[in-house]
Amino acid sequence: MNGFNANFNKLLALVPTLTNINSVDVEIPGCATLYVKVESRFGPTTTLRLSQFSVHPSGQTIADPSLLVAISARDKTAEALVFQNYLGIRRVNSDDATATADESLKSSMNQYLGHWLAHLLAQRRAATAALLDHFG
Repeated sequence: MNGFNANFNKLLALVPTLTNINSVDVEIPGCATLYVKVESRFGPTTTLRLSQFSVHPSGQTIADPSLLVAISARDKTAEALVFQNYLGIRRVNSDDATATADESLKSSMNQYLGHWLAHLLAQRRAATAALLDHFG
């Protein structure tokens, strides 16, 4: 299994309706909500925007990074395409159609996506375990 398949499986664990969603907000107990929005569909590929916003103790909403991710239910892959935060935007592919993808950036963004999804899954498991300990 490669990183794209692993990221797809992590995303599917967070969003069981991943392969046929329009948009969904995924509540992660003990963590901020993950917002999943369908940006486009083209053939077997769906492009999703994954965003997360946190609330600072002062009550102010803070925008965490968002990612555009191309998923293929047929190939069971999820690939990060665009990373955006308050510092700017980073794209794997340039706007120049003749340019090749930045493989180093592609690898880095997909590792980030994998770590982010793993963190959200760990938060969900920890919150579920705490509830089972308390009520179980």
